[in-house]
Amino acid sequence: TGFLNDEAFDLTSQSDIYTNGDLSGGLEVVNERPGNWSNFTYNLNYRASFDSLGRELSADADYSYYNGNSFDNLVTTFLDSEGVSYSEEPLRSEVPIMVDILAFKADYVHPLKSGLKLEGGVKASFVTTDNDVRFELFQGDQWVLDSLKTNHFMYEENIAAAYINASRQFEKWGFQAGLRAENTQSVGNSVTLSKIVDRQYLEFFPSLSMQYSLSEKHQFGLNYSRRIDRPSYQDLNPFIYFLDPFSYMQGNPFLNPMFTHSIELSHTFMSAMNTSLSYNRSEDYITQVTIQDDTTKTTYATNYNLDTYHNVSFNISSPIPITKWWMAQVNLNANYKSFHAEFQGDTLDNRGFTGNFYLSNEFTLPKGFTAELSGWYQSPEVDGIFVGRSMYMADFGLSKKVLKNMGTIRINLNDIFNTGRWRGYTDYATMDLRVNN
Repeated sequence: TGFLNDEAFDLTSQSDIYTNGDLSGGLEVVNERPGNWSNFTYNLNYRASFDSLGRELSADADYSYYNGNSFDNLVTTFLDSEGVSYSEEPLRSEVPIMVDILAFKADYVHPLKSGLKLEGGVKASFVTTDNDVRFELFQGDQWVLDSLKTNHFMYEENIAAAYINASRQFEKWGFQAGLRAENTQSVGNSVTLSKIVDRQYLEFFPSLSMQYSLSEKHQFGLNYSRRIDRPSYQDLNPFIYFLDPFSYMQGNPFLNPMFTHSIELSHTFMSAMNTSLSYNRSEDYITQVTIQDDTTKTTYATNYNLDTYHNVSFNISSPIPITKWWMAQVNLNANYKSFHAEFQGDTLDNRGFTGNFYLSNEFTLPKGFTAELSGWYQSPEVDGIFVGRSMYMADFGLSKKVLKNMGTIRINLNDIFNTGRWRGYTDYATMDLRVNN
């Protein structure tokens, strides 16, 4: 499988600069961004079944190669308080991206006559990335390398993992216990900055679950697990993505993986209504933050590890059959979130309650018509250093069967009231920032 893609974007932005409440100048940025990307993945797999009991062996070998190149051609025009241009600053960059992934895995399932089911497996992956980002300024009559922004970053990651799992059903009770071990070796090399991040760690990830069927109407479950979430290869790449000279995004090669303990108690009624209460505790929680340089008046967004993140969540979802031609589905979620970290010379302690509500309605109409109306509401919520405002959105769709039910014509309208905009703010350390997307 794979794809080839050529693309080109023309991006423009405007910034107004105020001093003591009065317009004192501004920026106009025009960016022409062509790019090309390709990705091909090859898979070889094997599967064998040994007997009627369900003994089975499966194996996979995968190779994936991702190659891309994007170019930025920015021209920043500086304006005075009257909107008159007094200076221009051309900047261009080339961002090549190469990701090479080789992975092997094998899994074995062995049911026993006693009802005990044993599973085990191994996996190994080898990842290499190479990103040589170059920025150039136009000075005089020629392009000159911008050494402050140029960065050559290489990353290698090797992971070896193995797991074992056992499960058993006893009439109304079901049990499962598993353990996975992962040994990780990674080296991030920022050639330009002469910085190497070398990590090696062995981690264990247990999982336990228990199910109990009280009756045909009521089933209960209790689950515990520990998991790892690694930063993406792009997040580790310290390249710079410019919006304008004062606002940009940048990768973070010093990101750590995130580890989460999770426990959940669940209840199912009539195989339809699901209710759950869960608690998650994450260490080195990965989230996006903004960092402000008061001297240069620049602000950039990057991913960062917060010390701890706690989340208590209650969730209920259920179908609601209103009539023969009207079926509704409702989902209600309530959370208490807490973030803690030492960040930018200050202590972050951001916490609060939040909730969201989702409702979908499906209508079966005469003459082969079907309609759907759905919507959701998100209350204000904390997210790292940010506080998000409330938001809501509604969608509508209509379809009709044609050609004696051999075909379907659909029309959909997303975000009917044009309210799907994220608004938030942070008032942390010296930052006073408002965002409207």
